[in-house]
Amino acid sequence: MQAKLYMLLILTLLSGLFLISCEKDPIPQDLISEEEMAEILFDFHLAGSFVDQQNEPYQTQQVMKQELIDGVLKERQLSRERFYESYTYYVAHPVMLDSIYERVFYKTGDLQTEYNLRP
Repeated sequence: MQAKLYMLLILTLLSGLFLISCEKDPIPQDLISEEEMAEILFDFHLAGSFVDQQNEPYQTQQVMKQELIDGVLKERQLSRERFYESYTYYVAHPVMLDSIYERVFYKTGDLQTEYNLRP
């Protein structure tokens, strides 16, 4: 009887610890909206595609990509810290990130249609 009581007590404590550890992570104060994040990521991917088409060494391409990404953030008046904090939050929430990339996917399709490009 005492063993069952101890087992119940341990189970109750473990359940309580589990529930406490499952608290929602806080939303960053300056979280970039899903819509704006989709626009930013679209611009990043577009810049990356442009650089990939250049006949430059790999290292040069990486520098070019970073400069274009910095330009996108500067144009939107965003710091790298704010972008990465928001991006990290969305990565930890896959359903939201999926929604963001769905927008990027459709925007890419719209661009391909507009310019009659093949995928």
